[in-house]
Amino acid sequence: MSAEIERSETLRPITFEKWASSHQKKLIDGALDSVARRLFPEPYPRHFALRHRLSQGKRLRPFLLFATSKGSTQEKLLVELATGIELIHQASLIFDDAIDEHTLRAGGRLSVHEWFKDGHERLASAAMSDLIATYLLSVHDKNIENLRISESKKGLIRISALDTKERMIQGQFADRIITQKPSHLSWTNWCLSQAYQKTSALMSYPLDISAILQNLDPPGRAQMKQTGEALGRLYQLYDDLDDLNTKPPYKAGDAIELSYPVAWLAKNKNERMPQDYPLPGIEMDLVAQQVLPEHVETLNELLTENKAAILESARPLISNFMTSIRLPEGVLGMVEIEKIISSVPSLVQSSRTELAG
Repeated sequence: MSAEIERSETLRPITFEKWASSHQKKLIDGALDSVARRLFPEPYPRHFALRHRLSQGKRLRPFLLFATSKGSTQEKLLVELATGIELIHQASLIFDDAIDEHTLRAGGRLSVHEWFKDGHERLASAAMSDLIATYLLSVHDKNIENLRISESKKGLIRISALDTKERMIQGQFADRIITQKPSHLSWTNWCLSQAYQKTSALMSYPLDISAILQNLDPPGRAQMKQTGEALGRLYQLYDDLDDLNTKPPYKAGDAIELSYPVAWLAKNKNERMPQDYPLPGIEMDLVAQQVLPEHVETLNELLTENKAAILESARPLISNFMTSIRLPEGVLGMVEIEKIISSVPSLVQSSRTELAG
């Protein structure tokens, strides 16, 4: 992306309903496509993989930046920042798929690391996808350096980006190692405390950038970040509860990840928990992170038996998250954020069912 901020119209108000068809979103989509084109020459067989990956998504995090920014902010600056926000999000999805060995993403589209298999070892294809995700993060970092804003604001955005990436990694790490035989419950508790780090960090990043651009004082900036974190946790919680309601029963060989229902079992059914396992009576293949065949029935029974209790236990969490979602006085966008909150269940569903473009 060009480093120069050209003269442009000041930001026009944008609503959640019109975001999907807005020219701002189209500008971000185009910038992301340019990032993919720069990595691979057009004829390369895997050129399509990254372009396809970056073409997907509602750009919810970029919308948060636009919705909460002042009307006097130059649109081109926000497009550059919003593109960087989406690059970090897309990199996190690529890392997540490679680590969890997801073959398909929502809508039945191949994960990036699957595009690079072609008979190669799994570790080789995962390494290729990790390189691509690292490339996206490097483009994000370079774009910050090219922003035409004050050095003080640029420095604050750099620090915010580093914090976002650190928390994203912590959350991914905890998500993976929760299944690797913690020796006592305190280890499980640590993993659970990190469970929603990635989603909350990625959702708070655009609001923190908005606060920096508006020169909010420390309490105001903290409130913006808290709102993003709560919104991210709310989104992830609905995602987990949707799994509990709609996901088919586990089968032998299925991967098991840290989720709210699994966390509830680990914390509330520990009287049946063998000393070396986070789930009661369930052993794991630690390399493949899969449920062992002899324990699949136990896991499905536990989830079925405790479904009502798990859903009921989530109510106060949802209430707490909602209470934390508020913007500082004078900051735009609360109406649009409330629209996002009311549509979170449908956003979760569309994330799972949207077809590849």
